[in-house]
Amino acid sequence: MTISEVARQALVGVETIRFYEREGLIAQPRKPQSGYRQYTESHLERIRFLKQCQTFGFTLAEAATLADSLESGAPTCEQTCDLAERKLLELKKKIEDFQKLATRIESLLDSPCRRTANADCSVVAALKTGNC
Repeated sequence: MTISEVARQALVGVETIRFYEREGLIAQPRKPQSGYRQYTESHLERIRFLKQCQTFGFTLAEAATLADSLESGAPTCEQTCDLAERKLLELKKKIEDFQKLATRIESLLDSPCRRTANADCSVVAALKTGNC
């Protein structure tokens, strides 16, 4: 398969594949003397796996570690579940942080925000002071 065929089947852009190659997330096929690099089904599967991991909130580095473990046959379910559990705790913390931020912004917007000059605006004041 050409890079564009792999990109289409994996639902990513060609530049994503090139980025993955530069970062060492996938191996770049050798370029034949004449013609285009040919990607294999294993390239496609790895790209799909990396993207799927990202939809679960894993970083590309974490996804690559998981992919490498799977390809080597080394991971245990316990190791994979431990990583997933850590990711879940991370996500819950982010959700909590976003909820606090949303509450803070709501309280700023409850003030007479839109009816005052910029100098008196509670949102502007919070942004200037870093007191968000």
